[in-house]
Amino acid sequence: MKVNVFDDWYSIGHLILGFFTLATPLAFIIFLLYELVEFCLKYPHEKAPNFVGDIFEFVLGLGFGYLVIRTVI
Repeated sequence: MKVNVFDDWYSIGHLILGFFTLATPLAFIIFLLYELVEFCLKYPHEKAPNFVGDIFEFVLGLGFGYLVIRTVI
């Protein structure tokens, strides 16, 4: 299974949202619910690799934000 990472312009938004989730942890719940609704209802033809790629982009932004905060503080 090939995971589609950074396959569209929304990928940048996933990365940025993950970065700012450290300041607002509620954003993680909102993002996860949005992705589940999008995957199940909005675009039922969307394949699982796109869903996994979106989650990976978000977690990558989260990790990058954590590294930035740990470096600065």
